[in-house]
Amino acid sequence: VAERIVGYFGRKTLDSIRFVGKAIAAIQDDSVSFNQAGGALLVGLLEHNELRRVRVEGEAQLIFFMRDKGDLVGINRVECPSFTAHVAQNKPTDIYFYEGPKSDMIPPKNATQEDRKLFGFEWHDDIRPHSKGDIIPGWLTDFNFYQARQQQMEDYRQKDSPAIQAKRKEKSRSNEPVQPATAQ
Repeated sequence: VAERIVGYFGRKTLDSIRFVGKAIAAIQDDSVSFNQAGGALLVGLLEHNELRRVRVEGEAQLIFFMRDKGDLVGINRVECPSFTAHVAQNKPTDIYFYEGPKSDMIPPKNATQEDRKLFGFEWHDDIRPHSKGDIIPGWLTDFNFYQARQQQMEDYRQKDSPAIQAKRKEKSRSNEPVQPATAQ
């Protein structure tokens, strides 16, 4: 969820996605609990269509349900200016907090409903996307339209090179000093 969501395509697939303005991302932990990350900007980096890293900036917040052998032992709420989470198989593996994080571990029996979710977070399973087809329309199947800017410039140079060189020769001929005529 965000005020604006922008996806960036690589050569063939989506390679990153930016959630701008009041961004919140969540992963369902169990039937009633959701691990959540939020902030002013959330950037997800993908490799081979899988989420690998998430960077959250601007009043970043994290709610993580801590478990020991499947049992909920606490709800960890963290606030800091920014953090990065590395992800494998849609689960965070490492989280790096920057610039003085503040963390509260709340025992499950003491947790209120507000402790369990970020402000503004609501889970709407009925309207959330369940597949790539829910996000990317079926008619948009050719991702080969993307071409790196550097490659594009090189292609232009190669196409225009003969014409440019011909103009340079023509210009150099017109700029050649005129030889004075000699009397015989």
